[in-house]
Amino acid sequence: MTAQRRLRLTLALAAFAALALILASQLYVWVNLWPLTVSWSEAFAWTLPQLLVWAAVIPGIYWFSRRLPVHGGHAAWRLPVHLFTSVGVSFLVLLTLQATDRYLGWSTLLGAPGKLVSDLERTVVHLHVGIGIYWVVFAVTHALRYYEEFRERELRASQLEAQLAQAQLQALRMQLNPHFLFNALNSIAVLMDHDPEGARAMLYRLSDLLNSTLRHGGSHEVPLSEELEHLESYLAIEEKRFRDRLNVSYDIDPETLDCAVPFLLLQPLVENALRHGIAPRTGPGHVAISARREDGRLSLSVRDDGPGLAPGSERPVEGGVGLSNTEARLQKLYGADHSLVFERPEAGGLEVRIEIPARVFQSAAAEGSNL
Repeated sequence: MTAQRRLRLTLALAAFAALALILASQLYVWVNLWPLTVSWSEAFAWTLPQLLVWAAVIPGIYWFSRRLPVHGGHAAWRLPVHLFTSVGVSFLVLLTLQATDRYLGWSTLLGAPGKLVSDLERTVVHLHVGIGIYWVVFAVTHALRYYEEFRERELRASQLEAQLAQAQLQALRMQLNPHFLFNALNSIAVLMDHDPEGARAMLYRLSDLLNSTLRHGGSHEVPLSEELEHLESYLAIEEKRFRDRLNVSYDIDPETLDCAVPFLLLQPLVENALRHGIAPRTGPGHVAISARREDGRLSLSVRDDGPGLAPGSERPVEGGVGLSNTEARLQKLYGADHSLVFERPEAGGLEVRIEIPARVFQSAAAEGSNL
């Protein structure tokens, strides 16, 4: 039995017990107003036929209340319908009790009191209780309906929010890919005149990069190992452009290779290091890339030994979309559970460090198979 069915069964049993308590309480008070005194056990026993009849009738009231809800412009004519129905159902229950007692004699079997009151008084009391039960069921039904509608609106709102976030992430990806492609083609164009073979080799590397981009399709995250492969292909292109002026080193903790990272996360950071840290230099420059995993966090760093930040500046001046795009994507994917900081190492230059939750990458197919 599922949790939802267990909950429904529990609620039904609770409602049945509450109805028994209400009917027994009504009989207990009503009878004890007369010269006859009854115990609680006798009151529950004498209300057993009413309880069974109402237990059979209440699901019908619930169904009718759901089929004919009172809201909006329907209230004007549906409320009178429910009013007449409540009276009719109460009469029907009373007639059923009288008919079953006539043929089964349950009042005698249960030791129920004799005619302490007139038939008219008994009818008035039964109708009063019956109409009250009908409207309690009516109110509970509408309360449940409003709660279900509220939950549905919340679910639709969360789905719309997720779809919006997905669309925004996809737009950022579409913005980043042409930006990267333009820079790569510009690097190739620089070599066309004086190094055709180098330009041809860069085109092959660019083909690998584009193939990687297409292969990942709409995936917003990849394993760090694949992100590093993509970055190496990009740096192979840049090394052709910078020749012996570019030195790249990696310090990657093996435990981080299967961690999920945003696709094309490192390439804009490295591009920024090349643009502001290596390109202005006349001599060789160094870019260091590192990855560490500690206390459930993944720390990624890109450091260069260029001129660093301008005096009084907290971040590099960046006219393209690389860094701003990276910040926007991190915000969309991780919210407040990430950090991106720019630091001045003691040895000079600039270090860009990112921290995100460390979790093992799972492809969409793998996630689907685990459902």
